[in-house]
Amino acid sequence: MENLTFGWDGPGPLDVEMTKPIAQVSIYTFGSVRMSPHSLTLWRPDGSGLRIYSEMREVAERIEIGVLCFTHVKSPSEDEETLTIGPEFNQQNDAFKLLIHDEGVTAESGILLRARNGNEIAVLVGSFPLTIAIKGVIQRPHIFQPEYPMERLERLPIRVR
Repeated sequence: MENLTFGWDGPGPLDVEMTKPIAQVSIYTFGSVRMSPHSLTLWRPDGSGLRIYSEMREVAERIEIGVLCFTHVKSPSEDEETLTIGPEFNQQNDAFKLLIHDEGVTAESGILLRARNGNEIAVLVGSFPLTIAIKGVIQRPHIFQPEYPMERLERLPIRVR
């Protein structure tokens, strides 16, 4: 079985980055419709950001599965929409990898962040190429259209070393 892991381009372990406090978020969409998000950035109290986006990986001829990718950023792009989130996320959060098992492949296709009060933010690969699905940040049409239903994804706790 092939494993498709998160893409990570940043300093230090990704596990640590995923559990850091979140002060606010920003969403980037592009195209004429501007409905499905293409990235979500988690902004830290120190001003740094963890940008999340999706990438398609070919697993067989004409069959692709999405994985999440992460990069460390220092400032938002001018096209991002900044949103306030609840103060409960402005402390260390619990994090879970969301894995899909399909076509003989296991892919890291989402994350779930849980605040101490139980509120959650989920980010998954979107149903359209190069999009993501976001739950728990904002309510609007087409914001949560995942590639696979959440019920099919295995939750794996992220342990910070």
